[in-house]
Amino acid sequence: MWEELISGARYCEPRLKEIVDRVRPDVIVEDNVVCFPALTTAGVPFVRIVSRNPLEMKGEHVPPTFSGLPAADRSGWDAFRAEYDRTHQGLWSEFNAWVTEQGARPLSDLEFIHEGDLNLCVYPEAADYSDARPLNPAWHRLDSSVRETDEPFTLPPALADSDGALIYFSLGLLGSADVDLMRSVIASLARTPHRYIVSKGPVHEEIELAPNMWGEEYLPQTRILPLVDLVITHGGNNTTTEALHFGKPMILLPLF
Repeated sequence: MWEELISGARYCEPRLKEIVDRVRPDVIVEDNVVCFPALTTAGVPFVRIVSRNPLEMKGEHVPPTFSGLPAADRSGWDAFRAEYDRTHQGLWSEFNAWVTEQGARPLSDLEFIHEGDLNLCVYPEAADYSDARPLNPAWHRLDSSVRETDEPFTLPPALADSDGALIYFSLGLLGSADVDLMRSVIASLARTPHRYIVSKGPVHEEIELAPNMWGEEYLPQTRILPLVDLVITHGGNNTTTEALHFGKPMILLPLF
């Protein structure tokens, strides 16, 4: 995955430089995991947003990023870090050399993106590693970042006039594009006595819903979540933080 992201950064660099030269921004904000040198060499403040995993802000007393290891058991931490170093050091070295060739400052060891002049972490404090890994003064947490652009939503009569808990089901763009997976989960949910709002995603025409369900290709999620009793999600940041924001219980189906 890092290789693909780096390939994208290399490809975008000439065009990004053109855009920055034309637009002449006062501030540049990036929400990503990989460095685009043109965004840090523009001579204006650079703001980084972390909107995925709170372990991207690393610390001695928290599990290694991407490891999935428990916070309460450190027995596997050092082995994971050593293997991550073994498998990523060469890739990182090549990328770091290219980043500096573009005029950007060097990256920190095994980091694929710089810290910004200001850094924003979008993650609820109650679920963060606040005590084990306090953020330094350049970092600021936003407990949630809830969109206000969704259109109004009215519950379809077929669901409004039925019984059972109302459940929102979304696996994001990538998950919903897995037709076999969507069909399998939908078949399981169809056997329950509940009602479902389903985000059908980009291949919506291939997704057939059960009688206790309603859904469309794209849904106004922030308008729907206040209405439901439960959220089933792949764990994407928007759905996760918005479910927490609205106080909704959540079942996580991690895909990756």
